[in-house]
Amino acid sequence: MKKVSGDVVVKTLEDNFLKVFKNKDPFDNCFTDNIQAKLLLFPTDGYYLQHEHFNVLCQAISQFGEEDFYLSEIEGDCFSESSTGGSYEHGHWEGTSSSTFEDYTDIPVVLENAIYSTCGSWGVMISHEGHAVLGGSTELIELVRSLYPQYVTCEQRFIEYWEYNQREYSSKIDWMTAFLKQFS
Repeated sequence: MKKVSGDVVVKTLEDNFLKVFKNKDPFDNCFTDNIQAKLLLFPTDGYYLQHEHFNVLCQAISQFGEEDFYLSEIEGDCFSESSTGGSYEHGHWEGTSSSTFEDYTDIPVVLENAIYSTCGSWGVMISHEGHAVLGGSTELIELVRSLYPQYVTCEQRFIEYWEYNQREYSSKIDWMTAFLKQFS
């Protein structure tokens, strides 16, 4: 995977990101109206998809004729090129469906991030709390489900994780019902 930068390139990434996502909040319904279907993936490996999630995603997008994708760290003002030396420079990368999991995990992702289509047809947003939301066409999501049948346990494990957090740490979970409706 190669790091990309420059005002023109970052503007292209932002344009494609906004075709898929209406906001940068993985705890909200973050997808635009043109995204037909969604899937919750839980857990992730920190800021990275799990090995099987990544491989299934690459296999699925390849079957839909998409060979390339973008990955962007999305916290803060991520699509502005930093001209000051003191602020964090968000990472943006371009990968291919033939990228290995090791290629993917070798990139230094340290913030919430999104992996998304170079033509704005699908995307995955990965949270700091260990979950990812995948959105795309109904056909793409059905293909992912067929390639990754374990998806059926993701929602229940997610609920159990947050119920544990509520019991042990008094975490608020009143947002969960509205959040989970987007996956039904």
